[in-house]
Amino acid sequence: MNGEEQNEGVMPLVLCRSRGGPYDDEAFVSGWRLGDLAAKLAQPGISTIADSIRPPERVQADLIAMACGYLMTIEYGDEEWLLVTFTRIQEAA
Repeated sequence: MNGEEQNEGVMPLVLCRSRGGPYDDEAFVSGWRLGDLAAKLAQPGISTIADSIRPPERVQADLIAMACGYLMTIEYGDEEWLLVTFTRIQEAA
């Protein structure tokens, strides 16, 4: 699958090189995915959420989780994807 086929989502990512843009496809998509994760974790009232990330995104996703008050747990992983769960850390009473 080339970058153009991989990025055939709801919204074309026209800033990616495969679409004539200036940015590396994988880096742009990773940033988009991690930004979406940060937005989800910033929402109030969410105690647990499951998501999929790429293995190279693991450390950054964990930092996002900590910044938002979550613990990240890897439930399953292979060479291409990690299934992760984010659980809100309860405040000490």
